[in-house]
Amino acid sequence: MLLPILAAGLMLAAEDDSSLDPSTPRDVASAVGDCWNAVSAAGVDKSRLGETGWSLVAATADLANSPLQVWIKKGANHRIMLTDDVRAADYCTVITRLSSKADAEKTLTAMHSTLKSYDAKVTPERTEGGVAFVSLPRFAQVDTFHGAGATEDQPSLRIIVGYQIPEQS
Repeated sequence: MLLPILAAGLMLAAEDDSSLDPSTPRDVASAVGDCWNAVSAAGVDKSRLGETGWSLVAATADLANSPLQVWIKKGANHRIMLTDDVRAADYCTVITRLSSKADAEKTLTAMHSTLKSYDAKVTPERTEGGVAFVSLPRFAQVDTFHGAGATEDQPSLRIIVGYQIPEQS
């Protein structure tokens, strides 16, 4: 599965981004919802992200040595990362830092509520490294990580929102 490869690349990209200020649980949930609505079997609909206020950071559009693109939204402290790599084009990843450890649970609750408003069948599931919200073919995998300026008291989250086309038997 490409998820571990994508996660490793995103972690390295976000390691250097120590300038992220903490985001509120509601704002993170909104970004995850934007990704949820943008992912499809055809990949991430960038125009849909644009309609919700996200824009590409021009400096990341033409990096020859990296397929990663950073998207920002006015007033948001978090980022969305996309890739032009066709093997991982179905993923829209939110990188954020939280105000406190206590905000992690609040953020998960806000994400669940937001995603349920789009799809009543969304269910939370424990995963090896965190939590996922699933309503196949869409999912949102939430993990803590040490990038984006994370500290012990202010953890960072990486939320990979994807679209998995069911395997044909």
